[in-house]
Amino acid sequence: MSDEVNNRPRRRSAVTGVFQAIRRGLIPQGYVEDEQLQEETRQRLLRMCYLWPLTCLGVFFPLLVYLQFRQDPEVALHARHGVVASALYTAFALVLGLLHGTIGRFVADWTNVSLVCGLIMLAIVMALTALGLRWYRRALAGEPVEIPVLTNLAERL
Repeated sequence: MSDEVNNRPRRRSAVTGVFQAIRRGLIPQGYVEDEQLQEETRQRLLRMCYLWPLTCLGVFFPLLVYLQFRQDPEVALHARHGVVASALYTAFALVLGLLHGTIGRFVADWTNVSLVCGLIMLAIVMALTALGLRWYRRALAGEPVEIPVLTNLAERL
């Protein structure tokens, strides 16, 4: 029984598949005749643009997609949204970390400060994930994704 389990092919994650395809050079040539990305590859790229908060080092995923597909107008727009959102998230996390360290020096009990900062970061990640899922679904449906602040900042990028 254990031989059957070990011989089964392992299913790759979506992110691993995209990275392997980029490394082999398959994605830029992965366009079909009508200049659209293949649907599976498009879904993976959109996941990397909008659902990056679900991963450990996901703040880099939108940047990787943007650097690889900045010539594709559809994917580049979503990647720019992801880049701006991840940059704002990173800046907010750094500021919150500095506040945590500074405030923690002046209070007697670090537990309360750490708990509050941790809950704030958890709320931000949950909000970004919920919004990212909403934007991802709209992008999959082919609807325009207009994000009030991010779209203006992404157009300047």
